[in-house]
Amino acid sequence: QQTMITKITSLKTSRGVIKINARIPEEKTEGVVGPIPLDYTAEEIANLIQGNRHHSLKVNGVFRLKTKTGERSKAVRIVFYAKRLPQTVQIGTQFFRVEPYRREVKRCTRCQRLDHDKRECRSKQTARCPKCLEKAHPQGARECALEKSKWKCINCNQRGHSAAYGGCPEVHMRKKALEIQAQEYMPYATAMAKARKELVSKQTTTNKQTSSKPAANRDLLPTISRRRIVSSSPARPLNYAAAA
Repeated sequence: QQTMITKITSLKTSRGVIKINARIPEEKTEGVVGPIPLDYTAEEIANLIQGNRHHSLKVNGVFRLKTKTGERSKAVRIVFYAKRLPQTVQIGTQFFRVEPYRREVKRCTRCQRLDHDKRECRSKQTARCPKCLEKAHPQGARECALEKSKWKCINCNQRGHSAAYGGCPEVHMRKKALEIQAQEYMPYATAMAKARKELVSKQTTTNKQTSSKPAANRDLLPTISRRRIVSSSPARPLNYAAAA
């Protein structure tokens, strides 16, 4: 089918014939390489990889990653035109191991939903609070006066945590999907379906194991006699003299 699509040169419409240039987009994979000195620019790294005679790799882009404090790190994200990641790349005189790049779970700070950020948001509603899901407060979510027990997550519909909670079940599922995507080189939608299936299967197995445990039966517990135990031997008189 892909070969047939590339042979199409025109389409006939009600307005006439439209010439097209159909092509199949090249597959891309993303990997992380490092540590690479900070004085190397993205263009220099790409040229060193593509210009190496020992391997024929095409690079789509090179991006310097940042630390938690926002500073430039020595780790670099490289987008390759390849179905699978190369095991190593040579940059200058050094060989670097290529690790799969795992993306962070995106959450829009405008509509509070997952899988996109504020710049990609298509919602026509005004920005909402991640706790009460009403119109966003001027000073942010910290200004929200709603009790924590009444907070509602827009992604999992559970109460008790906000949409920004990192332990949300939907966030956990997307982390699993991104991990599968990085390891098995599959589209995000396919990885998401696989992650959901695995988590549902795991939950079903857990429920079966819980229900199969025998309930506590009081008839099987040892009975304890409530009768008063009276010694058959006569009680000894106290020796007050000895005590004194």
